[in-house]
Amino acid sequence: MLAEELIPEALRYRELRRAMLVALSREMATKDDIGSVKEEIDNLRKEINSRLASLENRVSMLEMRMSRIEGQLSLLVKIFPVFNASILIGIIGILLKIIRTIGAINYPALHAGSQVTVEMIYLV
Repeated sequence: MLAEELIPEALRYRELRRAMLVALSREMATKDDIGSVKEEIDNLRKEINSRLASLENRVSMLEMRMSRIEGQLSLLVKIFPVFNASILIGIIGILLKIIRTIGAINYPALHAGSQVTVEMIYLV
């Protein structure tokens, strides 16, 4: 191999050794390089922790809003049948009044206090 042949030559010539060491030292990291990388990592870690705390806060606020909406929806579901029943009773009353009014116009005998039967309603 070429490397095995170059090693004895490199050991023999001082300038060649120096050139190889200079070339290799450019590729190696120094303590300063490692320190700046550590500092950059710490800064990124702080930024990530800050963003994570912000996201946790937003999720917490969304959970609070969702529980409030669930409570309102639950209340609406409980109240809805009460409103529906009163509306339906009102509509039935209005329809009965309309039937009586139409019956009084078309069949005056119905208006005189006699009972309205199903057959009479179908006649109207």
